[in-house]
Amino acid sequence: MWTKLAQLPPYWRWPAKTGLFALAVVAVLFPHPVLLVKQIQALRNPDSLIQTNFPGLAEINATIDKSLPPDADRDKQFKAIERFVYQNIKYRYDWYNWGNLDYWPTAEETWALKKEDCDGRAVLAASILRSRGYTNATIVANLKHVWVKVGDVELMGPGGEKVFRHEGGKTIVTVPSWKTLLDAIAFTCKFPIVRSLAIFFAALMLCFHPCRSITGFFVTATVGLVGFLLFFDWSGMYMDNEVNRVDHNFILGVLLVATSLIAALFMEKLAAKYSFIRGSASTKTEPSETALR
Repeated sequence: MWTKLAQLPPYWRWPAKTGLFALAVVAVLFPHPVLLVKQIQALRNPDSLIQTNFPGLAEINATIDKSLPPDADRDKQFKAIERFVYQNIKYRYDWYNWGNLDYWPTAEETWALKKEDCDGRAVLAASILRSRGYTNATIVANLKHVWVKVGDVELMGPGGEKVFRHEGGKTIVTVPSWKTLLDAIAFTCKFPIVRSLAIFFAALMLCFHPCRSITGFFVTATVGLVGFLLFFDWSGMYMDNEVNRVDHNFILGVLLVATSLIAALFMEKLAAKYSFIRGSASTKTEPSETALR
């Protein structure tokens, strides 16, 4: 495939490479395509995830009622529902639960699994609220967090800016602020590093193609990996609130990753010009004196 791709003219080669990279990204981030389709459908209509008649809901409400005094007001009910969901649904990221980067389950799926992240918890909480008469309970989200809105009250750890919401039967998506975007970027440190590196190496190899220099690939890969380490160092500190903005680790890390990819694009020309880059895989063997005779 490496040779066949190299034989294509540039106007076909680069679209083919772009397509291959897109397939690699989807395969790494969403290895279960059926769940990806369901996720797209859920984003178009998040209310479809909220269920008020799934098995176990009556038991859930009975347990919540036991924890409340007879004259419990709205605020006490909301706190009891939050507490119940947090105590009974263990926090676990979607890529461990479902394999995909993101998946919003139904309330029934969340209750059956008993392990979910913020989206599953929010869906279950909204379902409980609606079953108890709060029919305006809905899901809102930004790039990092999903929570519940009931009228003018927000539950399940409100995340500030609402980039995603469902109002009047329509899904509304707004452009995130720089702070919200930075929060989402920093969250990549929670994603399995092996899968992140798989995307990086897919991009690197496609940029590097059709060069065959082992030395060149080692150099570009090393530069990119150093950039990854610096970026992940920043994202970890950001998530721990040790930094709250872009710092030198972020800038240098991104620059090194970009530099490795750009260098990979021109590595074939560099290998042809400099013998120390060509390496054994690209060096042409000279005919021996015996062979010439």
